[in-house]
Amino acid sequence: MRQLYPRLLIFFGFAGIAAIFGCKKDQHYTIDSGLKAAFAYMPGTYWIYKDSLTGRVDSFYVVSNELSTFNYPSQGYSQDEFDIDIIEKSIIPITAQDVYDTSHWRLSLTDKIGLGWYNNNLPEAGVGFTLSKYPFAPGTVGSFCYVANIYPSYAIGSNTFSNVEETISSFGSKYNYNDTFYLTTDYGLVKLCLHHHYDSLAIDRTWELQRSYIIK
Repeated sequence: MRQLYPRLLIFFGFAGIAAIFGCKKDQHYTIDSGLKAAFAYMPGTYWIYKDSLTGRVDSFYVVSNELSTFNYPSQGYSQDEFDIDIIEKSIIPITAQDVYDTSHWRLSLTDKIGLGWYNNNLPEAGVGFTLSKYPFAPGTVGSFCYVANIYPSYAIGSNTFSNVEETISSFGSKYNYNDTFYLTTDYGLVKLCLHHHYDSLAIDRTWELQRSYIIK
């Protein structure tokens, strides 16, 4: 019996450790409440932008949104994601030269803010990336983007916006995309500078927000 007691202690010790690790649940990450409050746009939301290079006016409007949970068992976690689908369409009648600019955009909220867009007529132009952390902070935010500045105030025409984050993205030699985005928690994207020289139309846009209607 004197040898059995320590063996029992060892056995129950290993059993206890196995029970602890066997019952360990994967980590689940929800969306930050402040992030969702600032950027979870509802259908009916729209933004009107004017291209300062061409004078073209475009509308962007939310058509749907969806909350999903993605599981990554091999990495030991799951993540909520709130996706907002946005359609861009020219207010000025579309001509053959700008037909490719009617695009689908998506904002994705996790612990960060993701942005992507694609076009059914020009699938090679589709792209997605991490646009911003939350709360805003300077520095690298993803493989292709970094926050260059956070402006206490930023003027666009007669409008002045507060706490504006300037994010620069670059997708290298294949796409030759060099874009700059100006993001606020109050109005979303207030300025987009797109320089896409890989696309068949070599798109250059500097969209500046003219007005918006936000539903959260």
